[in-house]
Amino acid sequence: MVFVNNNTNILDLIFPLLHETIHAIRDEELNTMDDPVEENFCDLVAGYIQFPGEYVSMVAKTIINRRIGIQINLLKEFAEKNSHSLFGIVQQLK
Repeated sequence: MVFVNNNTNILDLIFPLLHETIHAIRDEELNTMDDPVEENFCDLVAGYIQFPGEYVSMVAKTIINRRIGIQINLLKEFAEKNSHSLFGIVQQLK
């Protein structure tokens, strides 16, 4: 179950929904929701599903060697155009 603030940007819902789906697929009976290894695994899988390596590489090549303000604007454009959160792509680029 994911609780959502009514003001949440719909694009920011994609990652948590993917993350919780991975938990559901892995078997709720294991009760590993508080396990940091399980949490990291779910984040990793959800991140790869939403942001395939080729996409992250293309975004990185597009923004590299540009001023910070330009990078942020380009990342916002990618997020809006491809329906994903800005936070998510930044995490993958790290």
